[in-house]
Amino acid sequence: HDALDPMKFSKMKPTLKPFMLLSCGFSMLLLLVALLCFLMQFSIYLTLAEGLKNTIKFYKDTDTPGRCFMKRTLDMTQIEFRCCGNNNFRDWFEVQWISNRYLDMSNDVVKDRVLSNVE
Repeated sequence: HDALDPMKFSKMKPTLKPFMLLSCGFSMLLLLVALLCFLMQFSIYLTLAEGLKNTIKFYKDTDTPGRCFMKRTLDMTQIEFRCCGNNNFRDWFEVQWISNRYLDMSNDVVKDRVLSNVE
């Protein structure tokens, strides 16, 4: 009701222009952020898909420094989101996900089996 009173309007007049400029600036910033989110959506999707593919590929390397928590993180992510792989469960057949520590690589059957379905 202060804006309707001619005596009080003069006190508020100096703050209206900065308030309008600030409001317009904030609206433009919000519009720009929304546009960037829309445009970057596909790029982020591809980056996340590539990261998950690499994580599945290095799933067996839990002894390597820097990858020790990767197995647990991937397991918890797939449990939480109820998914398996990047597209489906067949993604796990494209990589060797069992560590070489547990395989007898001197056995020809094991060696052939490992090489049969790995990139």
